[in-house]
Amino acid sequence: MSTINDALKKAQKDKDAWDAVPGGGIPETSGRRGNASFRRRLAWVALLVLGGAALAYAAYTRIGPGAREAPMPPKPAPETPGPAAPAPPATAAQPATPAPASDGLYEKARAFQQQGLFRDARKWYTEALDADPGHVRALNNLGVLLLQQGEYDQARERLEKAARLDPANADPVYNLACLHALSGDTDRSLAYLTRAAALNPRVRVWAREDADLRSLRGLAPFERLVEK
Repeated sequence: MSTINDALKKAQKDKDAWDAVPGGGIPETSGRRGNASFRRRLAWVALLVLGGAALAYAAYTRIGPGAREAPMPPKPAPETPGPAAPAPPATAAQPATPAPASDGLYEKARAFQQQGLFRDARKWYTEALDADPGHVRALNNLGVLLLQQGEYDQARERLEKAARLDPANADPVYNLACLHALSGDTDRSLAYLTRAAALNPRVRVWAREDADLRSLRGLAPFERLVEK
């Protein structure tokens, strides 16, 4: 506000100085009266211009730069989406592996054996072994069937092959123990029986009631084995 007062005071002093000069406050250099009147009006215009400028400055300083609207921050550029990840290829369903033909023939032979139809069972066990000579279950069951029919040599051949192909399988080993007990070879029977019991402890239970092992009963090795 002091700046406005200074400006007004200065303008007033200039006017007073001009008014104090004879002939309208402005020395007459041209010898014409009209120039004094013109200059007096010019001084008033200058005074008004200075007053207006002072008021405008006062209005600006009162409002202050903080009252002006701050510029809006620029909007962030939209994110450009990256390329979409490729979809994983679809996994084709694997067709189920069909069961070997020998398995179907084996099941058919087993059904006949359970019904006591030994001729038919023997036929289909043979068919299964023609399709797969290494079918362990068919070899074992055919060996049992031949053993029941008294064909010891053929039975032993099938059972020994099954035991070689599947050494962890106790069934053909136990059946070899029965075969040798029936043929009178007790030492070999006990050896196969001990081996079978090591593979499957349930062999001891089977041996207690199996009529094929009748010739071993009363022998110390057999009694120790079945009592464990």
